[in-house]
Amino acid sequence: MKIASDELPNISVVIPAFNESCMLPACLSTVTSQDYRGQIEVIVVNNASADDTADIAKKFGAKVVYEPKPGVVYARIAGFNHASSGIIVSTDADTLVPRNWVSQIEFVLRDQKYSGVVGAYTLCNVNSLSKRFVKFLIPFFRTCDRLLGAHFVGANFAVRKEAYEKVGGFSTKFTTGEDLDLSYRLRKQGFRLKVAFNIRVRTSARRLNEGFWHTFVNYIIRNWCSLVFLHHPFLQNITNVRETPSEIDEAVRHI
Repeated sequence: MKIASDELPNISVVIPAFNESCMLPACLSTVTSQDYRGQIEVIVVNNASADDTADIAKKFGAKVVYEPKPGVVYARIAGFNHASSGIIVSTDADTLVPRNWVSQIEFVLRDQKYSGVVGAYTLCNVNSLSKRFVKFLIPFFRTCDRLLGAHFVGANFAVRKEAYEKVGGFSTKFTTGEDLDLSYRLRKQGFRLKVAFNIRVRTSARRLNEGFWHTFVNYIIRNWCSLVFLHHPFLQNITNVRETPSEIDEAVRHI
């Protein structure tokens, strides 16, 4: 049964952004072109950027929140704290979302037994070396989600604000993996999370492309295993990697 637009819940979309002037326009083009008939609040957290990230966000009509402390966990906290909706959706500035992204998320969370939902992702602009491994890496992580429980991925998840606040939100102990930690604490306290791999976004492969073996061994294997099984990060800090305009041409072409 079709629900009237004024009966649909308001939804906030939070996008952390540090020096994302190259990728942010493409991201916001997709986020602001949703087919969702309810109200969408788009929040871009300007995480002490030195470029025109904030100006770009304003041009797209996004609410801009400034977070001076560097680090994605602080940016996510600031964005979630400013979200006015009962459902908060997370994505990243290097990510492109489908037109029915918010609608699909709302449809899942229409079932009140779920307090959050995690979707899937594919990588865009993958170089030849990374492409060989991505074919089994992503299916591996999806299998883990089915067996071990849903693990939030910052580029594509949603959570009810009430549940988020009840578990204390993101922990600043996690400079990486704050998304996985949040989902772990939600599940531990009895909140049900839905794995919905039909809700799929496309996100940048920039970290894999920049240094595949370092990323694969330290960020993917060591850090992921430490987060999932020991519940603390292996990496305390990660190097920021950003695209040049020429590197995002292929991604933007498929919007």
